[in-house]
Amino acid sequence: MRSRVKLILLLAVVSCMAGCGKGPETTAQPPKTAGDLAAELVAHAQVNDLPFFASLLDAAVSNQASQLVAMIQRSGMETNYLGRLRKDSATQARLDYHDEERNCHFQVDLQQEGADWKVRRIYFCK
Repeated sequence: MRSRVKLILLLAVVSCMAGCGKGPETTAQPPKTAGDLAAELVAHAQVNDLPFFASLLDAAVSNQASQLVAMIQRSGMETNYLGRLRKDSATQARLDYHDEERNCHFQVDLQQEGADWKVRRIYFCK
């Protein structure tokens, strides 16, 4: 019986050593930035994710998602988004892609929700 108690105490000590003092594990992600959103849009465009883009377009033009994908692919968004970022207020911004040379004419409206920025909608400018 005594050896059984020692074994239980030993297991308790080992368990505590393995898990005590670590504190709660955090799974919090850093806030999403405009750069993160630009990278996300580019990634979805690279795999031709039409349903993703259709969900961000107004219903009347959601069938033009393939045109938007092509514009994003040629926009250079992955490297030039900072030059296209316009801050409208503390919680609203936009990515303006009115670029005749690259034949791009769309705007991405961004909204800050908590610490994260989110794409509110995308629309064509022409």
